[in-house]
Amino acid sequence: MHNKGTLTIVIVGSEQKKWSYHKESICRALIKEFMEEHPDELYISGECHRGGVDQWVKEIAHNLNKRYKGYPPKERKWYYYKKRNIKMAEIGDVVIDLEPFGFTSGGTWTANYAKSIGKKAVTVEI
Repeated sequence: MHNKGTLTIVIVGSEQKKWSYHKESICRALIKEFMEEHPDELYISGECHRGGVDQWVKEIAHNLNKRYKGYPPKERKWYYYKKRNIKMAEIGDVVIDLEPFGFTSGGTWTANYAKSIGKKAVTVEI
């Protein structure tokens, strides 16, 4: 699945409309800094059509020439988002959920599911 010694890191979080401009800037900077500090990992996100964290992860990974794999849902229905989220949690070594303070999302659900199956996961509120 991945090269020896590297991790598969799932980064998920809230859609675009939940982020203020200021918090979006902070979130993007955190993603970029994290990727720069962990250069050899495989990054995964859900490619949500509503923008936000999923799209920022894809964009930043591309800009920094990082290994990236997107997992868009097959259809825009909760069943398919849930199925996609389960798959990402199962294949990831670590799940990082980035949320504006006071909000939760499908990313939070994914982090909680990852924890329930014994994976490392964290929700970071910005």
